[in-house]
Amino acid sequence: MLDAWANVHHNMSVSRRAVIMPHLSSQVKTVSKDQPVGEVLFGENLGEKVKAAKALERKSMVIKASTSRPDIFLPKFTSNKIKLQNTSSKNFKTPKNFRTESRSSRGPTSSSKNLKKYRQT
Repeated sequence: MLDAWANVHHNMSVSRRAVIMPHLSSQVKTVSKDQPVGEVLFGENLGEKVKAAKALERKSMVIKASTSRPDIFLPKFTSNKIKLQNTSSKNFKTPKNFRTESRSSRGPTSSSKNLKKYRQT
């Protein structure tokens, strides 16, 4: 009879965990999913294990940030203007146009022709 009550208690605890698990953060889920059901629903010392997991994640973020380099050597173009990083507005020069020929070298525009006709009359 005692085994039956133990099985009922264990099954209830497992179902309670299944209801609670979707509402936990990802860190708590990873730590608590391997914990056995005991007197406490998520096992003993869950708080300490979660704190250790958070500290480990913080340290890994520091390591990840120190090893990754920004791509400062790759130009980033946005609508024919070079987007420069870490430049102040006082030192910024706009890039020269990529087109070398000007409008005057291709001949007069239609509006300038009309303007000349208007001036002659």
